[in-house]
Amino acid sequence: MARFHDRRGDDQIKCSDMHGPSSTPRALILRSEAEKREPERTWARPDIEFFCAGACHVLCGVFLRTNIGKEYAARMIIPAKGMRGIHVFASDGVSAFDAYGLEPLTSFLTNYKRAGRATSPSWTYSIKNVPIDPLSREFCERFNHRHPNDFPGDVVSRATTFLKERIPKIAIDVAWG
Repeated sequence: MARFHDRRGDDQIKCSDMHGPSSTPRALILRSEAEKREPERTWARPDIEFFCAGACHVLCGVFLRTNIGKEYAARMIIPAKGMRGIHVFASDGVSAFDAYGLEPLTSFLTNYKRAGRATSPSWTYSIKNVPIDPLSREFCERFNHRHPNDFPGDVVSRATTFLKERIPKIAIDVAWG
């Protein structure tokens, strides 16, 4: 079982410490064209759908500011040309984090590929390291993502609450700008 060191003490955080969707089978959740055009539609989705498609970069950015996430970096799954399913997640090279929770990186990539192939048997991807803050205007402009200030509500607070509900031992410093 993967373990994640809690920098506040000697506790270790395991995948099983997560509450919520970490054991849910992965699906490739995509936004409709209307949801892309109208932020209110994306905002109205349940948290798991919202942070899988439309705000994955925000959840990643907030996670990187936690006691656990400080050891991680942002990465992006980029589907092959003509395929959908761009996704921002955090990884330390051994484990991965997204809205489904913490899991070994190999399992995460296998499950994501399986979900992508459920939409198209030829679905494939590459992974890009993201050297800039996923919450920054620069990231959002470069990778065509909605900036946190452009959501209809406080998306950083929503991501913070989502994380705290699922990882009780987490400590978050959400300063960004």
